[in-house]
Amino acid sequence: MPERRPGFAFKQFFVAHDQCAMKVGTDSIVLGSWVNPDKAQTILDIGTGSGLLALMMAQKSHNEVQILGIDIDHNAITQARDNARLSPWPHKLVFEQRPLQQLQQHKHYDLIISNPPYFPHGQQFARQRQQARHTSELEHSVLIAAVAGLLTWQGRFAYVLPVEPAETLIELGKTAGLLLQRCLLLQSQPDKAPVRMLVELAAKESQPMIENLCIHQADGAYSQAYRQLCRDFYLNF
Repeated sequence: MPERRPGFAFKQFFVAHDQCAMKVGTDSIVLGSWVNPDKAQTILDIGTGSGLLALMMAQKSHNEVQILGIDIDHNAITQARDNARLSPWPHKLVFEQRPLQQLQQHKHYDLIISNPPYFPHGQQFARQRQQARHTSELEHSVLIAAVAGLLTWQGRFAYVLPVEPAETLIELGKTAGLLLQRCLLLQSQPDKAPVRMLVELAAKESQPMIENLCIHQADGAYSQAYRQLCRDFYLNF
């Protein structure tokens, strides 16, 4: 598949990201690899950016699934639509420029996935990147309340965040009736503290499954566990 613009080539699709504030990165790749859409009929990607997570869900889901990606950035939505059009699954994917708070509440989703903003307001970035990353644009309390109202009764919410805000969002989830189902603590190397937490919440009580994953071995090479997790997407895995 030719690389017409700056972006990232996966095994089954290409993601151009030159018009997006947030580029293709490890956080979203690991999240999309970790989440199983299973029998979901409807999937929502919040803060879709280039459409990466929506595309990953399209690759992993059955043929009749409906996937909506939303973002407040016009350029990101335009790029996500282009990426979808050039992918093997344009029939599964729809992208809309709208804030989460304006999403119609009569529509419900079996799976909601997000790599949400987490930098506290005040850190300085280029304007587009700042809009994409600052929690002032989507407070986590607002995020979890909206998600709780948009999930089907058996629906799941999966996200990736640094450890501290991820744990805070777990606590916020409890107040909205969403409980921890699965958690993956992501380390860069075996001797390093976890840098990210992948979380899946749902409105049912269960014994949470908590796991650890190292991206790299001590010698810097990708770990076998990381290769196994992401093998359906990375070209060199």
